[in-house]
Amino acid sequence: MLKQAEIIYIGRVLIYDYVKKFVYFPFWWYTQGLVNTLRSAARSLTAANNRLSISILLRYWFKPMYGQYDTAGKLISFFMRTVQLLWHLLLMLIWLLLLVATTIFYLLLPLGIIYQIIF
Repeated sequence: MLKQAEIIYIGRVLIYDYVKKFVYFPFWWYTQGLVNTLRSAARSLTAANNRLSISILLRYWFKPMYGQYDTAGKLISFFMRTVQLLWHLLLMLIWLLLLVATTIFYLLLPLGIIYQIIF
């Protein structure tokens, strides 16, 4: 059975641990937590580029599709790739705006919670 001194010691350790975590949380949120969020956003943007294959579209923008090297094939390929590239760039821009909004929300969330607690 635990003695009274041991119970007091365990209580102090637990209270100290929780107070330390509570005080350290804002520092973590705006330093390491923000770095983790930005790294995750960068990985997500890279994955979106890989899925939409924008770099490949840019590389082959002026090359004719399906080996059609006549004038009509070159023109059709150029316009089709231009439309495809514009669509993929629009999707990438929307994804980038969502990532920026999510990061801003991440930054403002603790301040909003504190504001709601106070008022």
